Amino acid sequence: MNIAVVAVCVFILSNMPSPLFAMWELEMGFDARTTTLLFSAYQGGVVVGLLGLSRYIDRTGWRRTLTSATAVGALAALLFALASGPVILAIARFITGISIAVLLSCGAVAIARLRKAEGHLDGPMVAGFSFSAGLALGPVLGGSAGTLFPAHYRAVFAAEAVALLMASFVVMRSRPLARLDCAASIAGMTESNDHGPRQPCQPAIRTATLVLVSTGITCAIFMGLGSTYLKQQLGDVDSMVAGALIAIIFGGAASAQLLAKILGTLGLAVSGPLMGLLSLALLAYGVLSVDVPALFAAAATSGASQGLGQVAALTIVRDHASAVEQRAVLGRLNAWGYSISGSAVILIGMLVAPLGLSAAIVSVAAAVGTASAAVLILTWLARRTIR
Repeated sequence: MNIAVVAVCVFILSNMPSPLFAMWELEMGFDARTTTLLFSAYQGGVVVGLLGLSRYIDRTGWRRTLTSATAVGALAALLFALASGPVILAIARFITGISIAVLLSCGAVAIARLRKAEGHLDGPMVAGFSFSAGLALGPVLGGSAGTLFPAHYRAVFAAEAVALLMASFVVMRSRPLARLDCAASIAGMTESNDHGPRQPCQPAIRTATLVLVSTGITCAIFMGLGSTYLKQQLGDVDSMVAGALIAIIFGGAASAQLLAKILGTLGLAVSGPLMGLLSLALLAYGVLSVDVPALFAAAATSGASQGLGQVAALTIVRDHASAVEQRAVLGRLNAWGYSISGSAVILIGMLVAPLGLSAAIVSVAAAVGTASAAVLILTWLARRTIR
């Protein structure tokens, strides 16, 4: 469980800056377009980390890789604490994304395999829950610091840097991780000496990709457009309220992931897109009727959709890819998810100017809802491959 706690600490940093960007705009004198680029720097770091570090991870081992990722997170937190301009913020966001990328692939598999070694089969749920819990806590901590301690809000990043530095020592001294490195090395030698690495079940992996991407886009839509509309309806909000809006999304993800044991793999894979459809319907209804409670419900269900889709993908990869292939497969899945979700948010933003915010949200919700329904049907048709 130590690695799961470390994952929570790292993922806290992912969303901690989100409610503070309005303060930084005033303090550092940049506009909303620069803020969009700062958000994109994080996405870029995640994709680069997922696609560019595979050989490094395989060569250096999981314990050293996770130690390095946690230390890089500490450096990013320190940069946030000391930043004097948007360039430093962009660097901090980018290397935060790299740190998160390692946890999404190597960390998720390590948590699942360590739990399995202890006789538990809930590894994917524990990994997904630790990620979502960190994503939910981060904006609460950042937003609260900005509201309660506006003159010293950067101290929260200094505290996060210290926590991550301590976490890196925990990972470095982890004997279970050392044993896992040894087991992975032996497994790789065994498979290569037989008939080569067992290839993952491609139909199951395709289903996992569709579920992960569709639920990720649903969540990204609310993060990018739904929350903007909700803030407009609430009027000027302070950083604490802005943080709470983000926390609702990932609190919904964490809550839904607790149902993983009850639902099973097929139930998770179907429930993710289904919850996404509900979220999109609530979002469109909330915008058309200017119903704020419906928008809050859309926020929670969009997070639940993402959380269920994430655990479904983790479970499918665990069950249908060999121990040697799991980390690489998860890396590719998350790279697809982040790339497509990030591109979708950019394209969605381009619709706001010609259509207006309300019309853009409804149009996108209808289009993504249609795609989610198609994913739901395809997942059901492929149910025999993922059971």
